[in-house]
Amino acid sequence: MKIHYQPSELQIDVEPQKAIIEATPHKPIVNYQPGKVNIDMLQYPELKIEVDETGQNGDKV
Repeated sequence: MKIHYQPSELQIDVEPQKAIIEATPHKPIVNYQPGKVNIDMLQYPELKIEVDETGQNGDKV
């Protein structure tokens, strides 16, 4: 099979155009019930550390 081709220069003609945007703005659809928010602290942070003051042999240090 033989293939023969003759390369040539690429020519691209481009004409810039402005974008055509057809949009219809609408008001947002929002459903809500007025009310209020109550925030209460259920548990305050607390840290307890207990230290055993006995040595390796069980003797008081």
